[in-house]
Amino acid sequence: MGKRNSTNNRQRWSLERLETRDTPAFLATPGLPAGTAPDGNSLSVIDVSADGTKLLFTSTANNLAAGVADGNGAEDLFYRDLTTSQTFLVSRTPGGLALGFDNSDGGSAVLSADGNFVAWVSKTNADAVTGDAAQIDLANTPDVFRWSAATKSNVLVSARNSGDGNTLAIGSIVNAISNAPQISADGSKVAFVSNVENNQITSIVLTDDPSTQDVFVRNLNAVNAGGAATTPVTQSSANPTFMIGFSDDVFVQVGSQWMSNDGNRFAFFTKVDSATLIAGTIDQPAVTATLDVFLRDLSRPIATGLELVSVSVTSPINAAGAVIGQEAGNAVISADGSTVVFLSNAQGDPTGLVNDLQLVPNFKANGTGNSLYRRTGFFGTGATTLVNAIEGTTNAAGSNDVLNPGAYLISSDGRVVVFESLASDLVPTVDTNGLTDVYVRDFTPGTPFTDLMSAGTDGFSGGAAAFLSDLSDDGTRVLFQTASANLIVGVVDNNGVDDVFQFDRVFRRTGIVSANPAGRIAGNSASGSGRIAGDGSLIAFSSGATNVDPSSIIGNVTNIFTTSSNLPLPLQLTTTTVASGISSGSTQAYTYNAALNLQTLGAQFEPFTVPGEVRTAVGDIDGDGVEDIIYGVGPGNGSLITVTLSASGTQLSETVYEASFLGGVFLAAGDIDGDGFAEIVISPDQGGGGRIVVLRYNGAGFDRIADFFGIDDPNFRGGARVAVGDVNGDGIQDLVVAAGFGGGPRVALFNGVRVLAGTNGANADKIIPDSFVFEQTLRNGVFVTVGDFNADGFADMAFGGGPGGGPRVLILDSLTILTNGNYDAAINAPLANFFAGNVNSRGGIRLAAKQIDFDNFADLVVASGEGQPGELRTYLGANFPISGQGEPPLQQSQPVFSNLILQAGVYVG
Repeated sequence: MGKRNSTNNRQRWSLERLETRDTPAFLATPGLPAGTAPDGNSLSVIDVSADGTKLLFTSTANNLAAGVADGNGAEDLFYRDLTTSQTFLVSRTPGGLALGFDNSDGGSAVLSADGNFVAWVSKTNADAVTGDAAQIDLANTPDVFRWSAATKSNVLVSARNSGDGNTLAIGSIVNAISNAPQISADGSKVAFVSNVENNQITSIVLTDDPSTQDVFVRNLNAVNAGGAATTPVTQSSANPTFMIGFSDDVFVQVGSQWMSNDGNRFAFFTKVDSATLIAGTIDQPAVTATLDVFLRDLSRPIATGLELVSVSVTSPINAAGAVIGQEAGNAVISADGSTVVFLSNAQGDPTGLVNDLQLVPNFKANGTGNSLYRRTGFFGTGATTLVNAIEGTTNAAGSNDVLNPGAYLISSDGRVVVFESLASDLVPTVDTNGLTDVYVRDFTPGTPFTDLMSAGTDGFSGGAAAFLSDLSDDGTRVLFQTASANLIVGVVDNNGVDDVFQFDRVFRRTGIVSANPAGRIAGNSASGSGRIAGDGSLIAFSSGATNVDPSSIIGNVTNIFTTSSNLPLPLQLTTTTVASGISSGSTQAYTYNAALNLQTLGAQFEPFTVPGEVRTAVGDIDGDGVEDIIYGVGPGNGSLITVTLSASGTQLSETVYEASFLGGVFLAAGDIDGDGFAEIVISPDQGGGGRIVVLRYNGAGFDRIADFFGIDDPNFRGGARVAVGDVNGDGIQDLVVAAGFGGGPRVALFNGVRVLAGTNGANADKIIPDSFVFEQTLRNGVFVTVGDFNADGFADMAFGGGPGGGPRVLILDSLTILTNGNYDAAINAPLANFFAGNVNSRGGIRLAAKQIDFDNFADLVVASGEGQPGELRTYLGANFPISGQGEPPLQQSQPVFSNLILQAGVYVG
């Protein structure tokens, strides 16, 4: 997708929070015995418990659970306890024989929110599932069962009211079907749909038709004379002796939530004339019957416990289906039962005879049929709102919208609705791909808006269709899947297939779920079936990728993986640039405008009371999501650093080396320990011995967490320069140390994982041996920065010549270096090799990797060297020549400090 200039104010890139991945994705479907690869495909994540500790999934593997005979080669239903790392087979006999999990008849499975119970459907005879020979059943007739994690056993839910202890299964009746289960949060109540006559199931005798289906709920904690109590849900309030299914089928939205978490409220839809259900309502008669949505509340008497949900805005006695050809259905309910969301094509009476048959006032139809509606405040205080409304309106549906049944979810309190839409005008100027995208509508008081979730960092729709996967209970985390390759800065996504993504609505950023452990490279095979824990703590997904958890027990199959929802911000570069080097000790901060050019950020600032050179770095050291600026004194002024916390303006100071050392410091900042907070890395300037110190902010001051020599020569006193970035792609920032004044262009690369491990600088800490990156005759060392300049998921190393050399920039491909174990091949085929600025200058050059245009490529800012007019030159990484030779197109040349000739040159951080 090309760059765009736009007034769009929905910028996706956010620096409000800098998280790292709490844990890489890890395999949730290992085989047995331990260390064995699974021997079959795990294709679907069914559900995750609210606290993220339990997982329900399907698999054809035969070696996942202990103590079972699973050689059927068919898909089975499994339960995984992530706290104990144990997997159990749900679809089994008490003796351990795998039964298979067949949902071809609309059956499904669901996990209770507390993770202790599973409601599921099986065509297997009930006596084989439960082990109770008295539960007579017929083959190939689906029944509903509940599996207990405590007992590892199943009980029959869809039991007949036989008067002898409910020993018969509903499936013992020819052609009987019970399926589409729902389960309460505590697992005590299980609802299901069945076409069996009411008095076969409950002890209440009501008029019913055994050929049509109704909804029932069974309370397995409430025991009566016949066993656990089963209650008919779909009764008529106009005539309480009638079941709704006496006239026609009752439908539920299979695969979505249609029962509230407490098991008291139910959303369903039916063609039955609403007047036969609720006295006084107006609907189409049976000849032209159309669907309408209803809600039943079992905590209220049936006379007042049934409500028409798809009701006209001005005549609440009229149903949406009161006009021929118009109807409503596909209803889902919020966990707290406060909200029902449904589809309807109701657009009013086309004859004009009745002008009030709309669901929201002055509805402006989209011309394609269905719109999505949200109904709240039942039993006297109801209100309906249009969900797929164009931003800034309440009654205009998205043009040419196509809404799929069930492709929408709601938060537990009903305030947030996420949905798929083909419309391009829900958020004007943003959705330009003409494909299905994922949107959210937030009805929190004071903040209603429609927002595009499946957008890139530039705020625009992705390059491929996106499909909704899941939503956290509070509505702040949205999971979706798409083959878009342009959603996230710094993620290499060239697999051409679906990946799983999360949008964090609090911090407004997108993270890739199905990626390598560092979160920088998309899975090398398709991923999907994403599910998130209710509390948002954990994500589970299926994938055939082998680089998501590259362990030896993945196997050549599709697996289920789990990961923390705290996903990394993959390219940890900053959008702030700070220039220094003027003798007064002043610094100037810059940011980037819409034209991708530098613009000043505040006035010039003098961080120290003494004049002289200042060195700078930028990083979020306090984890508040706002970039902080670190300043260090130059030669002659000791080793003092000062940090300005940008959010509060608080200033912190630290003297890094002994008072006798006066040579000044160099700085870098990055998250070396992977905790989401940037550490400060300091090296000495002239007169220092290459001693590296790493500081961590502790809320009040700094802890010294590493102190070692980054230059092997103990006699060298030219100091060092430092840079931080994830060179080896493991998700942890690594440390590059380059020799300073008087030294050759020698570079050491330290593994970030080892820097803080205690060995501090030993050869074992180095990723590869030290090397010279320029000609050894060049003295006064090199300057260094780190960024992913070729967008392959590995941060590359960029070098600038030290004083005495020309303004040469050399960028080496880190993956080539890692592959060969040395720098030679990368030096022979550099990513960039050019002179920036005056080629006759011999003052060297300084540089910094930045993220300017929010694509996958790191960008480069180059600062003028000693004795040159103050200047910053900006190059966009995407424009670097493929050959790696020659100066890239210059994005901008920006004079700094009035373009004065600066003896010390310009330092940039």
